Amino acid sequence: MKKFTLIELLVVIAIIVILAAMLLPALNKARDKSRTISCVSNQKQIGLALGMYNNDFDGFFPKGYSGGIFWSQTVFDCGYLPQSVFACPSILGVGLGVNEFGLDTAKRLRAGTVSGWRWMCVSPGLNAGEMGGYEDTDDSPYLKAGNIKQPSFFIVAAETSGPVARVHNTFEPGRTMVFPHHANGQQLNVIHGDGHVKTYTIVGKPNWWDFCSFVYSEEGPLKGRQYDNNPWTRDGAARSTTNP
Repeated sequence: MKKFTLIELLVVIAIIVILAAMLLPALNKARDKSRTISCVSNQKQIGLALGMYNNDFDGFFPKGYSGGIFWSQTVFDCGYLPQSVFACPSILGVGLGVNEFGLDTAKRLRAGTVSGWRWMCVSPGLNAGEMGGYEDTDDSPYLKAGNIKQPSFFIVAAETSGPVARVHNTFEPGRTMVFPHHANGQQLNVIHGDGHVKTYTIVGKPNWWDFCSFVYSEEGPLKGRQYDNNPWTRDGAARSTTNP
């Protein structure tokens, strides 16, 4: 029986290393795609749950924050969803767009043990600037689904940095804005008013700041509330403040 020489073994090992290097990017891409699909599935369930809330509460949406309770806890307490649905599958470690509280809350959500203020650190964030409850002292009226001009265009919720349960509707430093948790910082998922979820892909932006500044710009897909025909306000009209 012929034995392999040291050189032959090294050649085989080198080939294996080369094949692994070729396959690893494809495997990572497939894994990230799977997480994005799983996130879309979760957000579709959230969209359906918000629709159930509409039916049970005379057509109104919950506020981002009201009476000491965040909207995510409100939806959970109504029995529409398990806690795990609010945990983004792509939140697996602390890094850009994910802080310690966001990571720990994601772990607690998967275990079903979130309570109290931890409901602030869920994904996605509600469009509370239009739906009410962006600030803790916000006393604006609840938004009624029937008052939305284009439900399929209107943004109900979007993935955020943190994550945090309320998302800002314009590009403004110091606020919680949208964040692309998927495809190596190029994709984010958004829930629209009719319950459908859309994945927005933005390429060629080297960092989150540039990503957000483009997304919220007049040419961007989620242009801010200060522009006409924006997806953040109920009628698409430009607005200089958060709530009407």
